[in-house]
Amino acid sequence: MTACTGFMGRLRRARASMGMSQRGLSAKAGRSNSWVHSLEAGHWLPDVQGAACLAKVLGVTVEWLLTGEGEP
Repeated sequence: MTACTGFMGRLRRARASMGMSQRGLSAKAGRSNSWVHSLEAGHWLPDVQGAACLAKVLGVTVEWLLTGEGEP
């Protein structure tokens, strides 16, 4: 499994556990819906600022979101 595959799965799970759609996450993160869609599709990983923003909105740690290690 690639790092991106693990990331996109964790992103989807965290978003779903919050009961949030991609559109809802993008609105709360202040990003475009296509940005969230592309992340979940595995096209790329977010930069540090993007990862920090997602983690904050989703209530998880950046470490967990990016690596799967540590507590969510």
